[in-house]
Amino acid sequence: MARPKRPAPQCLNTHLLPPQLRLLIRVMGEGPALELAAQRGGTQLTVPVRVRRDHWLYDVVGHSAFAALVAECAGITLELPKYDKVLQQYRHQRVHALAREGWTQGEIAVETNYTRRHVITICQAEAEAAAAGQMDIFRDWLDKEDAEPETSAEGTPTAHNPFGLAKR
Repeated sequence: MARPKRPAPQCLNTHLLPPQLRLLIRVMGEGPALELAAQRGGTQLTVPVRVRRDHWLYDVVGHSAFAALVAECAGITLELPKYDKVLQQYRHQRVHALAREGWTQGEIAVETNYTRRHVITICQAEAEAAAAGQMDIFRDWLDKEDAEPETSAEGTPTAHNPFGLAKR
């Protein structure tokens, strides 16, 4: 009996996934790789040397993805990663979407099967990531680039002219 299809994140960040799953996504494409991880994650897969219609991979990922996998990894044994990281991304995206819609933290916790505290942590992480945008360290320097060098009236050193050698 086949498992029900699991929802995939709307925008999957492949950099957060395990290396073997990134390899499968690169070789077979996102859909077939995620389906393979969902159905057989946590097991080993020895990639056959040629594509056969009667192999279970043919039914799971389809002909073109199976052929691409055989062309790239024939005879290699792969550790198939679990689908957990993909589900985690999906659930976190769902938390953010519900928060943007105005749901309370308690409602989000019930909907996503997280604790209220974990919902708070997920939302704070997104807020911190948005607030941690790179500062422009050269902004002040560029504004002062055309200005006169700073010296006192007597030509004594200042912070921007430590030796007092700037032109007057």
